[in-house]
Amino acid sequence: MKHIIIIDDEIDIGESLATVLESEGFLAEAFSNGFKAIEYMKSRRPDLLLVDVMMPKPKGVEVVRLVKEDPNLKTIPIMMMSASKEPTPLTEDKWDAFVRKPFEMDELISTIDRLLT
Repeated sequence: MKHIIIIDDEIDIGESLATVLESEGFLAEAFSNGFKAIEYMKSRRPDLLLVDVMMPKPKGVEVVRLVKEDPNLKTIPIMMMSASKEPTPLTEDKWDAFVRKPFEMDELISTIDRLLT
């Protein structure tokens, strides 16, 4: 079973998304704090991250940077999500996919499947 971590400061969104992903056969966990999620990932490495762009601290691109700096986490595929426009990645801050909120679940699932294969 593929393990997905969702990082979104709006906990209701993260938990709802986790429920939907679990119904699709994934193990999904939601975190409202990027620092706590990164710390957790050091002991339980996920197969994919879904990261909200617009968060207070740390911002989504900062989460990406921290993950990519960690040699044990840097190869985890990352999907960014936001209701605003896609952020411009800095040289060291790269992700693998972007979805705009609100998203169609079929689109989200097909992008997840593509990233996990």
